[in-house]
Amino acid sequence: MRHVRASIAAAGLVAASLVGHDAAAMVQSKCLVGKNKCISKKAEALLACWEKAQKPGKPADPNDGGCVDKAMRAFDGGARPEKGCFEKLEDKRQSDCVTFDDGAGAEAIVDVCVERLVKTINPKASQTKCAAGKVDCVTKKLKGLLSCYREAQTPSKPVDPAACIAKVKDRFDGGIATPEKGCFEKIEGKSKSDCKDPVDNTAELEDVVDDCVDALVVFLEGTDTVTTTTVQETTTTTTTTTSSSEPPTTTTTESGDTTTTVSDPEPTTTTLPDAG
Repeated sequence: MRHVRASIAAAGLVAASLVGHDAAAMVQSKCLVGKNKCISKKAEALLACWEKAQKPGKPADPNDGGCVDKAMRAFDGGARPEKGCFEKLEDKRQSDCVTFDDGAGAEAIVDVCVERLVKTINPKASQTKCAAGKVDCVTKKLKGLLSCYREAQTPSKPVDPAACIAKVKDRFDGGIATPEKGCFEKIEGKSKSDCKDPVDNTAELEDVVDDCVDALVVFLEGTDTVTTTTVQETTTTTTTTTSSSEPPTTTTTESGDTTTTVSDPEPTTTTLPDAG
């Protein structure tokens, strides 16, 4: 039995990092490709809600018009969980899924990643065109990286996503030769830029996106250990999900450390330094 523990900070920022993922050992399955697409769509939809909320003159609530609720329903099925994105893939007659009943855990990682990306870009929640543009930048990078892994997860395709990842990285930061063409740099360099601190933080946001994607890939493959640490003291909710029919259990504790662990069969956890 595989146990997946997804611990998420209810109101904090979480940094996730991949531990020892080997491209040569990339898991390939049609179901995994589908699940990758599910989380990519959810992350893109949530970030679109936040991008709109950053724009001057727009409602500051990302759930204005039910935007966040719609993104959630599209992923988990809402009142009809059997219509959830993961559930439909797992219920196929000839499913080749490598993990089961892990939709809630994946959703938790996406939610925390989106929250952390937005707060790192715009910690004071001020509405500017710059902040909205930067949210669009990280959305494109996250979507691009997940697409690279999706290609590598496709049966009979090359398993090493390195070349694809390098292209996505160069589009985001401009590459070594032309950093001024990076997505953030072009926004900050506009003559009438309304950017506010923090600025010049391309590298920091790049790391956040990379960490989030790595954590999601590891979680979906169920092959390694992911550790997360909080940046601030928070109330932590821990949900344990198993591949059997056992119901998930939830406990709440006051803690400054949050850990997401995927283990099989004996968990090993490496604690990483705070991202802040």
